[in-house]
Amino acid sequence: MKCYGYIRVSSFTQIDNTSPEWQEKQINALAAKHDLAVDEWINNLAVTGTKPFYERPGVADIDFQAGDVLLVAKIDRLSRTQLDILQVIDDFKKSDITLITGDFGKLTDPDDQMAALVVSVMSMFIEWERKNLVERTAEGRAEKKAKGLYSTRSDCKWGQFVDDDRVFDHGYRSIAIDRMIEMRLEGATYREIQKDIVERYSCGRNRVKLSLRTLGNILNGYKDDAA
Repeated sequence: MKCYGYIRVSSFTQIDNTSPEWQEKQINALAAKHDLAVDEWINNLAVTGTKPFYERPGVADIDFQAGDVLLVAKIDRLSRTQLDILQVIDDFKKSDITLITGDFGKLTDPDDQMAALVVSVMSMFIEWERKNLVERTAEGRAEKKAKGLYSTRSDCKWGQFVDDDRVFDHGYRSIAIDRMIEMRLEGATYREIQKDIVERYSCGRNRVKLSLRTLGNILNGYKDDAA
């Protein structure tokens, strides 16, 4: 078993109750409270809390083993994102590694009511944020559509493309559609029309894509999103 003390500050000038010195003092007190002694210090100085925990300097190189303990002065020193914190907690639980913070105790202990409450609240908050993000994305997309703006290629009809959130027609679009209608009126089959359009309007590696289904939708006057 190895006991690690984890210290993180986002800048070298951080002071008060987040300075490296303050964190070290709190961690040593936390270790004594749990009859532990810090074997190795992990110092992340000038490292943002939004950077994933496992990708940080000094952390990525450590091979945590079952029975190890990680001490942190405050949970926000571990990470500034709830998802990252939950990921670390889940990983540590599965690997039988103990995570103890000065403000919430043993977050990996299933019998610790405070730890269970923290994990539960974080999980609910993340789910709430996820649903809000989905709703905001849908609202933003609807607003763009109302203004004639589009955000993804899936909003394009055949022969169109998206640039800077706007839909534009390729130069061949209207001429090609006229050609499709003309050939169909002359009795050409869908496959004959498809072959003609692809060969006529493709240029080098820029191959025109036209499925039979798309062709049918165009000729029948339907909106088709399968560009």
